[in-house]
Amino acid sequence: MKRRHDAVQTGSVDSIKGRMKGFNKLVGVQIESMGEGRAVLYLDLLPEHLNSAHIAHGGVLATLLDSACGAAVFSLLPEQKFAPTTNMSIAFLNSAGEGRITAKSRVLKHGNKLLHCEAEVFHEDLLLAKAQTSFTVVERREPLNIESTQNAEV
Repeated sequence: MKRRHDAVQTGSVDSIKGRMKGFNKLVGVQIESMGEGRAVLYLDLLPEHLNSAHIAHGGVLATLLDSACGAAVFSLLPEQKFAPTTNMSIAFLNSAGEGRITAKSRVLKHGNKLLHCEAEVFHEDLLLAKAQTSFTVVERREPLNIESTQNAEV
């Protein structure tokens, strides 16, 4: 029996990687692999990613988990669709303060309007955090021209 997401036409991996920019680029999130509702992303921890206890800030782990699920979801969507995160639950289990952290994600259910995904982030073999997320499928809007809105008179 053919699964629903097998029938969805997806963009190329390069076009999907092109969607991983902006905030993800600023933070340093990188794609190791993605496709068919799965993704592996990583981040090399820098001093800027650490909290006052010198461990990865929870927001950094949350970003990596959300981005990994987003990449898995986007691997199933056609170019004209977008799916913002609508819900996310995270269990923070362990901590790390240096090195590479890696998130592995997979889509659990792909409906017409709603997708569910799970992800785990590791430091080597140590599980740091686990997340469950939901995404709502919408039509992609034209990109916002930041320069024109910044230069507009108020």
